[in-house]
Amino acid sequence: MKKFFSIVRTTTLVLTVGLLVVSPLAALAQVGPPPAGTLPGTAPGNIPINIADPTHLFQTVQNILGWAFAFAVILGTAFIVAAGIIYITAGANSERVKTAVNMMIYAVIGIAITGFAWSIVNVAQSLIFTTPLRQ
Repeated sequence: MKKFFSIVRTTTLVLTVGLLVVSPLAALAQVGPPPAGTLPGTAPGNIPINIADPTHLFQTVQNILGWAFAFAVILGTAFIVAAGIIYITAGANSERVKTAVNMMIYAVIGIAITGFAWSIVNVAQSLIFTTPLRQ
């Protein structure tokens, strides 16, 4: 059983690192070259992007948090699946059953905290800005 979980951990690590490396490349591949006459770091119409603008800064933070929340939910779901596998394979071993149940409880709590954090970000956005940044 230890060998199985070692293989699962290694596979998960390789896939995660692979996704972290490939995702930015896939995102960049979908962007075409800038129109003629525009400079990098400028919006359409050659209007420079003001990084200190609170709207732009908050949108960047919200994008980063969106990815972090998605990763946390995926990770929590993976822990629930792993806990289910441990629970099913535990048999009569009460210690492994207890470990699986605790693992499942903590994963659900983690997903709930992630949901509350996402809600806090959206409430803060609605209080700070009159129009939502994402439409």
